Amino acid sequence: MLHKERLKDVHPDLIYVATFVDLIMPLNVIEGHRPEARQLELFKQGKTKLKHGKHNDLPSRAIDIAPSRFDWKNPNKLTEVYKMYYLAGLMMAVAHDKGIDLRWGGDWDRDQDFGDQTFNDLVHFEIF
Repeated sequence: MLHKERLKDVHPDLIYVATFVDLIMPLNVIEGHRPEARQLELFKQGKTKLKHGKHNDLPSRAIDIAPSRFDWKNPNKLTEVYKMYYLAGLMMAVAHDKGIDLRWGGDWDRDQDFGDQTFNDLVHFEIF
């Protein structure tokens, strides 16, 4: 079930897509809107490549989500990685069906070649 509080400052298009996907694959919202100070902190930690990103917009044009049954102790385990790719497929399909231009942090250049990424952020989805 989605954390409604974490969605309150998120763009309605992202809320729509995540809510629909949540019916198929229960999700956890990690983060929606992100204050500038938090963005800078994550930038310094190397967890983001931007000092100002779509999470900082209001409403946020980015959301970080993961399947509810994700094993955070073993995030690189193949079954966990597969869950993220499955989630991405669902998110992209729903967005496409609704005419929402979405980009995923596992395919930044949106060429469907997942091997050419230099920075993977598999929980990240943003309105492009």
